[in-house]
Amino acid sequence: MVFAGFDSQLTHQIKGGIMIRYKDIQDDMNYISDRGSCTVVATAIACQVPFLEAQKCLSKLGRRKNHGFPFIKHFRSIASNFNYIADCYTPITVNGIIHYRNRKGLKITNKPLNRLTSLTINNAPKLLPEIGTFVLNVDGHVATLRDGIIEDWSRGSKRQVYALYKFDKIQKKKNKPSKISSGYDFSKFI
Repeated sequence: MVFAGFDSQLTHQIKGGIMIRYKDIQDDMNYISDRGSCTVVATAIACQVPFLEAQKCLSKLGRRKNHGFPFIKHFRSIASNFNYIADCYTPITVNGIIHYRNRKGLKITNKPLNRLTSLTINNAPKLLPEIGTFVLNVDGHVATLRDGIIEDWSRGSKRQVYALYKFDKIQKKKNKPSKISSGYDFSKFI
């Protein structure tokens, strides 16, 4: 199975599906004809959907082609649209120690930072968990970190990360067997 606009040699198989990466999106004609689409690229990679599908989703939320989009306002809507949950982490200082934490106070950074400018696109793969999907919000741009690899043109950049969004796929719950299907004999009540 290959998405339209993707070269079959550039797609990457993962657990029976296709893993979408930045180098796959670079060849997509929809990407080539849409400037200012970093939020679309980040959405496509974080939610593992084709660029066109991410573009349509953001368009429904108000994004215009060739224009930026306020990812911070819509990240939860974007995530839920593709059956993901997303949580925002921002830098919090406690007793001079800085960690990126969510609203519940859970920290995401592997080690404490010495100043607010310590987390950048360049060092995020070292300071954030190796496994997981994160959208990094920097000044005027967003980039995706997926399983320890920056999937964006800004790889290696020293841009400071102001906030990050962790994307997790919602797992389908297994139905518990009901008492009726568990072999209980109701015939004595009839």
